[in-house]
Amino acid sequence: MASLEEQLRTLPQRGLHLARCERDIATHRLTLNTNAFHAAQAAKALLREGNHLLLLVLL
Repeated sequence: MASLEEQLRTLPQRGLHLARCERDIATHRLTLNTNAFHAAQAAKALLREGNHLLLLVLL
């Protein structure tokens, strides 16, 4: 097991790693939300144009 001194020395690196992971998760969530928004916009456009069959195929 690592000594307390060694654990304290690596703490900033672990904090930086955690911050990067949190940033990556936030970016991933934003991407998912953006993709869902664009999919909903496309579905609305297909419905407006009367392309119900194409919409069903895509779903």
